[in-house]
Amino acid sequence: MENREYEANDKSHVMFTSLGMFIVDEVHLLNGSVRKDVMGGGGLYATVGARIVCDNARTIGGFADFGADMVDDDHEVKRVISSWNTLMKQRVDRRRLTTRGLVNYTMSSTEQMSFSYLTPKKRIGVADLDEEEELLYSKSFHLLSDGPKLIEIVQGIVDKRNCAEKPLIVWEPFGVYCVSARLEETIKALEHVDIFTPNAAEAACLLGRSEPETREEMDFVANSFVEYLKKPNSAIVLRCGKLGSLTITGDKSYHRWFPAYHDPKFSDFKVVDTTGGGNSFAGAVAFMFASTGNWTLSNIAANVASSFVIEQLGVPVYDPVEDTWNGISASARQKEYIRRYEAAELNIGESGGREM
Repeated sequence: MENREYEANDKSHVMFTSLGMFIVDEVHLLNGSVRKDVMGGGGLYATVGARIVCDNARTIGGFADFGADMVDDDHEVKRVISSWNTLMKQRVDRRRLTTRGLVNYTMSSTEQMSFSYLTPKKRIGVADLDEEEELLYSKSFHLLSDGPKLIEIVQGIVDKRNCAEKPLIVWEPFGVYCVSARLEETIKALEHVDIFTPNAAEAACLLGRSEPETREEMDFVANSFVEYLKKPNSAIVLRCGKLGSLTITGDKSYHRWFPAYHDPKFSDFKVVDTTGGGNSFAGAVAFMFASTGNWTLSNIAANVASSFVIEQLGVPVYDPVEDTWNGISASARQKEYIRRYEAAELNIGESGGREM
């Protein structure tokens, strides 16, 4: 890549890029049936989340790496990804196999499962941006990693961009690294993060605590990280499952709960599989905050995006003609979310963040 100085607005059209993984799963369900070629991975789901809430699909980027076992351009997985019309890079390397996983549901709840890799992992890193300049200058990046790797990736991105404008960094910590022994390195990494978005259980584990079950407990957990957020306009956006999300900014000027869209008391309640719900939430909140700088709109968008993802096994069905997901437009569901939980309660009129 040519090393030259760029003006901040030279490469400004890409609003979101995920450096998370793409995985194709074989899913074993409790009834004994098996679903093959179920697309997944944190990067894929985050990209879906951002895509659901965006107005321009060509502002969304990511990576989907295929191997010698998936070279056919007409493969269903590739056709689905292409239908989203994003800048997600579909690459084929015949020297390796597609990253594949095995999912076994172990209990009646779809939240209980075991996972293992069937083929070697293909992680995404800074080097993947060498030939993708438009993604390198993305306004925001979604990262899944441990603390030390997060710092390494962020520094690598900043060095390669060679411009004054710094990207918005949204960090989803890998659950396996969310243990109290890694709290210190997590705290160090938070200095480089704009949006820290663990789920409630992961954040509690970092503190050596059991999974929180009430809003009060989750509030305590989220507040425990606020003092370590050093970047301007940074925040922890705690993903709280069926309770929704909680956002607290580093300066504590913004502290608000947002309900999850799906609630059993409403007739359209539908939760089939929560896999990818958190990743899609992170992708949507990253895109929307990079676009608007508004915490309220970002949380609403993220809760709406994740609601589509948990309605089925795998990704929601997109209709490019009608621009709907599972038969419903994202804008219609957002309006329903606001109506359902009342604009007054959500304070839609507040800026909730920096001016853009």
